[in-house]
Formats: sequence, structure tokens, C-alpha cells
Amino acid sequence: MEGCCPAGVALSGGDEALCARINDRVFERIAVARPRRRSKLPGAFLLAAVLILLLGTAAFAISEFYMDAQGRDSADAPLTGRWLMRGEDGEILTDIKTVFPEAGMVFSFSGPEESRNRPEFRCFWLPAAATDGITDGDGWTTYLADEYGDEPWQLPYCIEAGAVEPGVTRLVLNGRVQLVKEEQWGDWQVTELSSDYSAINYWAYDRANYILLFHAEQGWLVQVKGTEELETLEHIARQLEIRESGSPFEPTGYEEMLGSLDLGRG
Repeated sequence: MEGCCPAGVALSGGDEALCARINDRVFERIAVARPRRRSKLPGAFLLAAVLILLLGTAAFAISEFYMDAQGRDSADAPLTGRWLMRGEDGEILTDIKTVFPEAGMVFSFSGPEESRNRPEFRCFWLPAAATDGITDGDGWTTYLADEYGDEPWQLPYCIEAGAVEPGVTRLVLNGRVQLVKEEQWGDWQVTELSSDYSAINYWAYDRANYILLFHAEQGWLVQVKGTEELETLEHIARQLEIRESGSPFEPTGYEEMLGSLDLGRG
């Protein structure tokens, strides 16, 4: 808006003819009949109407991705989805139904369909050396994890970086999910969550913590998760360097996908 509304602009006094023309145009554009009684409208309202007319189409040209999170509870019906893929002739190639009876939160994504590259990261602090994942000579990678803690059920941390596929990808977090906090770190939308698995039939551990870093301009999702405390995972996340890789994001070919965010080995 800085380019549209220079600080030194000078507003003239009231102009009833101009106001009438603006009102006529607004009502034409929104296809609403003019009210029979007209009250004098404040200047701020008229300015807003003009901006809507000028910027209404431009707003849709802004390329931005969105992550929507919907909480669920035990009273909800089991969450169901599909992995659906069709061929060029419309023939169904893959149609696998997935069911998540213990879904605590589901994430969906929207945004433009445009070419972009995947993200990659390198770590400048970890609580212990990674036991899984491969880095290049400078430490860049898309996956690192320490899969073995002091106890067999521990999976201290796992870091994953990827790009979402808007309108296709949905991701589920199981268990009793608690939203701990939401913050903005520069260009990153940060969501911190904790999931209690003790009341459901889960194979590994009673609780895990999650930090989701979402980049709205690039449609990137970086996950920092583990059985470590959120403070430790946040320390990892704040010491990540994330950049655009040379690897292009390629659509999966699926029309629908419903996957899991839950912490796991491999």
C-alpha cells in the first residue's frame, strides 16, 4: 500500500457530485439496488470503496500459500480420506482409502499452482548427533533425525523440509493435540503443538512435540518434532538455516492425499 497511498497526499474538501458518482459505481459493481434513503457517508467509507474498486482484481493476483488447521476431538467421526490418482484419459490409477480414527488435528493447504523449488536446511545446533539422514559437504539436507535416545521408546528429534501441494495435500496429527503457541519468525509462520498419545492405541510413545514452520510465499513446510521438550526443539528450529534448493518441486499426480505428521522412525 505504500506505493498507492503516499504520505504527502492532500485530500480535497467534500464534493457531493463526486460522492454520488462513486456511490453509483459501487452499487453497479456489487449488483445491489440503491437504497431509497441515502445518508451522508463518512469520507473514510468512500475512500475504502474506491480502494476496493481499484484493488479488487489486483488482490487475487497476489501469490501466497495458506495453511489451515482444524482441531478435532474424540466425539468427531473418524477422519477419512483418499490417495486418488487418475490417468490422462480419466481412468483411475490409484484409489486408496485412509482412515484416522484418532485424528486430533488436520492441516490443509491452498495457494497458487506455480513452479518453485524445494527447501533445504542445515543445522547449527543439535542436542545430539543425528543417527539418520545424509548431508552434503556443507551440511545441507532435507532430513535429519536422532532416532535413539536413552530409552527405547524415545525418538529425540526429527527435522524434515518439503513443499506442500495446495488443494491436494492434507496432513493429520493424531492424539489429543494441544496448541501451545503461534508466532511469526520473520517470513515463517510458526506453530508449536504437543500431542498426547496415552489415551489411544499408539505403538511408540505417550507424548511427542511438534514445531511447524510454514513459509507463505514459497509454500514450504519444515517440521521439527520429537520426544524432546518443546524448548529443545525450539532451540533446534531457531538455529536452522533454510534456503531454496536447486531441486524443483514436482506435483505428485494425485488429486487427493491424506497423510500423517506423526513422529516415527524411517
